[in-house]
Amino acid sequence: MNPTNDKIKGTYNKTVGKIKQEVGKFTDDEDLQGEGVVQQVKGTTQGLYGKVKTAFRDVSHDLGDNIEKLGRKLQDKGYAGIGKKIERAGDRIEHVAD
Repeated sequence: MNPTNDKIKGTYNKTVGKIKQEVGKFTDDEDLQGEGVVQQVKGTTQGLYGKVKTAFRDVSHDLGDNIEKLGRKLQDKGYAGIGKKIERAGDRIEHVAD
């Protein structure tokens, strides 16, 4: 799950799509113009998908980290069994998007 790859592919497709669109305009090739527009939309979508993946990863890291801390606090208060289970659950949540 690598959001950077999606962002790079999105930028590539937006750029190539824009070039196709402009070449299509210059050569009066409506098919190439349309193809360029479609590729730009694809690129925009890929870039947004990468941003969503980044946001999901960030949220899962923060949430998981906070749950782990709660588990450690419970252990410190004498609730070792449940505290360890909560800490492990937090660790799994923290790394779900890795």
